[in-house]
Amino acid sequence: MDNSCQEGEARLILPPSHVKRQVPSTGSSDTATQLCSVLLYLALLSGLAFNAEGDTLDVLRAVWTSLNGETCNGVLALTIFEGSRNLWVGTDYCNGTDFLGITCDSSRRVTGLSLDSLPSTGTLNPLINNLTSLSYLRIVNCQLTGSIPDFSGTALTRLELSHNELSGPLPDSICNATSLITVYLHVNALSGPIPPCISRLKSLTDLWLGVNYHSPYTLHHG
Repeated sequence: MDNSCQEGEARLILPPSHVKRQVPSTGSSDTATQLCSVLLYLALLSGLAFNAEGDTLDVLRAVWTSLNGETCNGVLALTIFEGSRNLWVGTDYCNGTDFLGITCDSSRRVTGLSLDSLPSTGTLNPLINNLTSLSYLRIVNCQLTGSIPDFSGTALTRLELSHNELSGPLPDSICNATSLITVYLHVNALSGPIPPCISRLKSLTDLWLGVNYHSPYTLHHG
């Protein structure tokens, strides 16, 4: 029996010389990896936002061109906005000084488009359906021609296109714009049957279709 260590004395036990001591990780490598991941994520978000704004700008320019906006600069500015200048020519579509008639939310999504009394005989570009946050569209007394496009991809609550020259039927796709509250399409040249599915728009409170050529229809909310 080894008596070299008396009871109550501390013993120091050293590891064998061939055993390497483990150095605790400082976590610097993990931290760098996490930082790179965060920076990459932010870069991707920035790229997505840039692409989204570029797409929105392309849609708005297409809509403006279809409305014959390029031919309206002089007359529009002089008769309505009291200043001779070009409109919708920049890149900041939320700038109300240039892109007159456009409303954006805090995230720079287009929520409203109001272009009254344009001296135009243009049409509504179907690409307007790509404005997914659009909740208000008002283009009244503008001599618009052509048909009503699909709005099912938008968030429309108010659709005001009265006093124009729109023709053709009221499309069934309007029933897919389920947030609609107000629809003003009176005083146009619309014809054909009114889609029965329109009665399923539970939020719809105002539907004006007078002075058109629609077939008789009685609206029943189911």
